[in-house]
Amino acid sequence: MKFLLILSFCLCAITSAKDNTHVLNKALTNQKLNTEEIRQLIKLVLRKNSDFQKLMENGLSDEASERAKKLLPLIRERPREDAGENRLGSAIGWFIEYQGAQMTAFPIVTKVNDGTPAQLAKLHEGDVLWKLEGESLHHEQARNHFIQLLHIWPTGTTMNFEIRREKSKHRRAIEYFSDRRTKFKISVTLTSE
Repeated sequence: MKFLLILSFCLCAITSAKDNTHVLNKALTNQKLNTEEIRQLIKLVLRKNSDFQKLMENGLSDEASERAKKLLPLIRERPREDAGENRLGSAIGWFIEYQGAQMTAFPIVTKVNDGTPAQLAKLHEGDVLWKLEGESLHHEQARNHFIQLLHIWPTGTTMNFEIRREKSKHRRAIEYFSDRRTKFKISVTLTSE
């Protein structure tokens, strides 16, 4: 019985790795992803980031591997201040929150550039990007993982966010007040890099 459980676990791990490789190959070669593949890609980057980086290093198709080689240095370098040059077409700030020794961070839109996917999706300065396809963007490594996801996200594929927006018309800078924000969904379709 113990042997069967171990074998079952190993087979699941192999199948999962193969599925992740398939999804990453599609994303890096700019192929359209279905809803389930989008969720797999998000989970791979946001939850299993070490697996994601290992897959980027080896095991991909030739075309995906070439793109991965170009992206890996960008993904590994220390994230710079975002001046709005990302594929959303908006500058993203990061709100850092401490609860005792636990630190979390989440993205806040600090600027929306004209004629960009962010403006077309009606993102506003001060919007908090709370969830992406149901996955939380509110954790310690959220900044690095979200930036990595933007690098590999296929062109023309929509990112579905849960946004929290200040209720008041007179927003105070980019301050975060959980009790004064409404939740709603917004979709942003990314353009090419």
